Amino acid sequence: MYSVLSQCDTSLQALRLCLEHSRGRAGLTALNTILHSLIPLMRLPESCGNEIRIETNPHRNNIVDDNEYNSEDDDGEQESVLGSFNQTKQVLISSDQLRIIVSSCIGFIVVAAQATIDNFPQSDNEKIQKKLELIDLFERKLCLSSSTKQDVQWTFNQSQGIALLIPLKHTPKILINSETIQSGFCERLGQFIKQLSIHENSVICQIGYRCIGCFVGYLTENHEVNYNPKLLLELLGKGFEHPVIDVRLLSTVISSHIAWRVKLPIPSWLCTFLIKLLSGIKDKNSAVRLGSETALAVLCRLNAPKNKDQNPNSEYLQACYDLLDNNTRNQLETLIQQRLRKQNWSEVWRQGCPDMDNTI
Repeated sequence: MYSVLSQCDTSLQALRLCLEHSRGRAGLTALNTILHSLIPLMRLPESCGNEIRIETNPHRNNIVDDNEYNSEDDDGEQESVLGSFNQTKQVLISSDQLRIIVSSCIGFIVVAAQATIDNFPQSDNEKIQKKLELIDLFERKLCLSSSTKQDVQWTFNQSQGIALLIPLKHTPKILINSETIQSGFCERLGQFIKQLSIHENSVICQIGYRCIGCFVGYLTENHEVNYNPKLLLELLGKGFEHPVIDVRLLSTVISSHIAWRVKLPIPSWLCTFLIKLLSGIKDKNSAVRLGSETALAVLCRLNAPKNKDQNPNSEYLQACYDLLDNNTRNQLETLIQQRLRKQNWSEVWRQGCPDMDNTI
């Protein structure tokens, strides 16, 4: 007998896969209907003490309350017919699990809608307008620009973060472009990511940092998008100083992700990023130090395969030097000569760009 939890999980995972691989075949009306049906589930409370009790008896599969069904006569009547096969099992559905899967589905609705709009036989201006309408709906339904209220559960913040991380990772161009910059959406998005990153709950905090990695990484390889993510880089720098070691380690992984995606010419605002990496090398934790060194080696393309980029690797190193003042440049030169060049980075290049989170 399949558990109800397994069935719910399977159905939502199937929906997620359908959305992820729709490739423009999903209609906007259908996506809109799914979105509105899933939004309320983002506010499911924390699982502790809030599980949904469900009976998995094949003859009685309704959702029941602990005190709602208590008929001994009816149980006896069924047992006389079904014998020992009449065994009612109760399964507790984790509201956390449902909420997380639902939130990822909401994120993939944006991904699917983007693909659908791109397939429209309409002019570019009409497509842009459709995408702006989609972003406006996404922002309103997820309450991204609303000020955080004291009574908002941390679980809803987690749902918001997951739903945002999906399109930032899979189709960032719909969120970050000249139109959304001009409308002020990117600025509001940065402020929301800040709220995630400074959240007292470490789980939500780490989602915020992953959003930073996707946002900044996209900008470093798409120079036609003219936006300075100063706020996000400052937040990433604070990640290297975070009291929770997992956040500091994640900051180094995110930095490597960004460094991998950098393309010449390196934007001037990446100077802040480079300086933060140099500070990470001074961390007391050896794993954080190694992570910072790895990100620097990738950014400077040390011992990188010749076919990794159309530009010579030496141009990346020179571009990094050009971003810095004399004192900081001397610090980087010393580090490279005395430590980084003496290490073999072949395994780093073999593994490729860090995913930051292989579950989303």
